[in-house]
Amino acid sequence: MLPAEAGERMRSKPKDGRHLKQLEAHWQVRVRQAQRRYLEAVERHSAMADELARRSPVEPDGSFAVAKARRAEAWARHELARATHIYSDLVVRRIQPPQDDDDADLMWWSY
Repeated sequence: MLPAEAGERMRSKPKDGRHLKQLEAHWQVRVRQAQRRYLEAVERHSAMADELARRSPVEPDGSFAVAKARRAEAWARHELARATHIYSDLVVRRIQPPQDDDDADLMWWSY
């Protein structure tokens, strides 16, 4: 039986292994999505920084866009680390993941 609260170690393997496999598959997808978003954010930040470096001193400063891209990259890195940690805890230690809030990961992405 699965523990009632998230973050607890599973005391025994569920009789129906489908639930565990579904959780693993779900979090594996989340890790891949987080990795893709992180790589996109790194690329976007790099492109913005390069564009700022190419601008002439007379043009308006683009440092706000670079800072925004840097924040998005930092958030994406944090989300990748969080999803990887949850997935590895599930697979290796059989720790029940927290309730998934699918909309939370879109918070920074919408900026």
